[in-house]
Amino acid sequence: MVKEFYADEHNYHLSLNEMLHMRLGAKFKCLKCAAEYAFDIPELIAQHGGETRLRFIQRNAKCRYCD
Repeated sequence: MVKEFYADEHNYHLSLNEMLHMRLGAKFKCLKCAAEYAFDIPELIAQHGGETRLRFIQRNAKCRYCD
């Protein structure tokens, strides 16, 4: 089971590999359309590499519905 969380400021230093190892997940919530969905961590690792930090994902995330 994956634990889902809205990343707090102190979690942004985690790499995607660390999140996968700790069985953590991250959720995205759009401020414009209020869409909410969980990130697929293995898919993000395939796209960006396992050493990518959550901060990079958070800064560059776009809503799959309205962006």
